Amino acid sequence: MILLKMEQEIIDFISYESNHYKEFLQMSSYQRMLVHRVAACFGMDHNVDHTGKSVIINKTSNMRMTDISLGKKLIEEE
Repeated sequence: MILLKMEQEIIDFISYESNHYKEFLQMSSYQRMLVHRVAACFGMDHNVDHTGKSVIINKTSNMRMTDISLGKKLIEEE
């Protein structure tokens, strides 16, 4: 699922990357919406680039790991 992949990319970005920003390139409007929402759950800044097709997320001082992953939440609801 694309949502779980995005969540994992953001977790990896928070945990392992020294960069302060990450760009999710050329996405559909639905995919961009998902990135915005997942980034907000992690307390990150999130904006579209100048083309309006990519989302850039930024680490912040309010950034946090979520208590439960989306994958675990989906399994619990089944």
